[in-house]
Amino acid sequence: MSTMTVTAPGMLTTVQDWPGRTGYWQVGVPPSGPMDDLSFRLGNKAVGNPEGAAGLEATLAGPTLRFAEDTLVCVTGAPAPVTLNGTPVPQWRAITVPAGGTLSVGAAADTGMRIYVLIAGGIEVLHERLVASGVDSTLQIWPDQFHVFQAFHPLIPEAVRAVRNLGKFMRTSTD
Repeated sequence: MSTMTVTAPGMLTTVQDWPGRTGYWQVGVPPSGPMDDLSFRLGNKAVGNPEGAAGLEATLAGPTLRFAEDTLVCVTGAPAPVTLNGTPVPQWRAITVPAGGTLSVGAAADTGMRIYVLIAGGIEVLHERLVASGVDSTLQIWPDQFHVFQAFHPLIPEAVRAVRNLGKFMRTSTD
């Protein structure tokens, strides 16, 4: 498994796996998982992973990632500009990011809004909660290693507090 550094988080980048956490709807927990599971699964197959291996799902704009070792990746989903060390590379094909290389995924263009970055070997989430690696930000279900998501965006704790406060304001103002 390769080590990567998130140098820019993208708009909303989360770790997801397929099919997500199933079997908890009866207690109000949705399965999460990738919104476009076909793109997600095909990208995993392109890099030799099981189709359900954990990967990144970016909404509207993707991340910029620097890899410590040679790493096979595939970017799928909505059309978006993808560069490797500043040179455009195609989506939907496995490419090797060389050690020290930087993969940048731009904003979704034309149609769609979910972009997937699948990495050979998947993404390891050390402590799975509710049987899956996926994030559900609406229920605030995060893998126990919350600091991983702070690397994606340092404002996540503040954003969660803001959403909580907004909910309190909305309930108060409509009473």
